[in-house]
Amino acid sequence: MKNKKTVINNIKDIEDRLYDLQERSYNPELTTSEIKEINKRKKKLNKNKQKLIKKLEQCQTRSNESE
Repeated sequence: MKNKKTVINNIKDIEDRLYDLQERSYNPELTTSEIKEINKRKKKLNKNKQKLIKKLEQCQTRSNESE
């Protein structure tokens, strides 16, 4: 159960970080390399978020099977 809460908190943290990056990307004074870096970070965060979502689904499946 503790693991499930940790995964949920990690997902929320990633969503917050994605939001911050999205806000930063609207800055018109960003250089091309800065925009690429932001996009690279967003892509990595999205990938990590998807992994955590799968892990959460597995935790829920295990808890349902044990009941």
